[in-house]
Amino acid sequence: LDGLSTLRHVRGLPGISVQWGPWKDAGMARQSGATRSLLAWAEQGIGAFTIAAALDGLHRLLARSTPLACAAPIDWKRFAFNSLGRTSPVFSEFVASTDGKAQAESGKRAQLVALPMAERAATLESHLKNLVAAVLKSKASRIESTKRFGSMGVDSLMAVEIARRVTDTLGIRLPVTAIFNFPTLELLAKEVARRLEPESQAAMPERAEAMESRKTSAKPAMSAIAQMSEEEVLQSLVKAAETK
Repeated sequence: LDGLSTLRHVRGLPGISVQWGPWKDAGMARQSGATRSLLAWAEQGIGAFTIAAALDGLHRLLARSTPLACAAPIDWKRFAFNSLGRTSPVFSEFVASTDGKAQAESGKRAQLVALPMAERAATLESHLKNLVAAVLKSKASRIESTKRFGSMGVDSLMAVEIARRVTDTLGIRLPVTAIFNFPTLELLAKEVARRLEPESQAAMPERAEAMESRKTSAKPAMSAIAQMSEEEVLQSLVKAAETK
């Protein structure tokens, strides 16, 4: 439809292809399970049209000379954060500048560090729970502190996204492997709390150098693995597991 509409537009003929956001009371929104889908859209910052609002939008679009359009009620601030976790030039006209975001990050971190240890742990865990829930498109109340992320449906891409959001919202350097190294919210919160401490941040360069040294020493082994077939790699893993 997009191609057909564009072709007609080039030839001076009428036509428009509309990419609609969700509707509340019509079409697929009335199917079983639609409520959960609408809530998931809302978590991303995309609302749902009433029939009247959608028809009003269509009326306005038909008055324009454009072959393609996207129509959806969008909370741009939430959408930008859920899509990128930071302000992108694409959203620069809709959301606040990155300066304001940097101040928010600094303020959030300072707020956590200023709290007593017990209260800090609870507040930090709540913050992380909200981040994980946002990535999973779920509710924070459904995120269990001692349940493994993998059991909650967190895959490798989600793990990277969670680590990036922690880094963005708290201003700390959290490796993308953190979700695998600290596979529950409780363990992750303890690691993030440790990294929030000033002395922990000061030690980061030394740890980075140590990790780089380990990577260098591991290169010969990695080179050997690269020469192995998939079956040989699997056999080696099975043998390693059997010896533990």
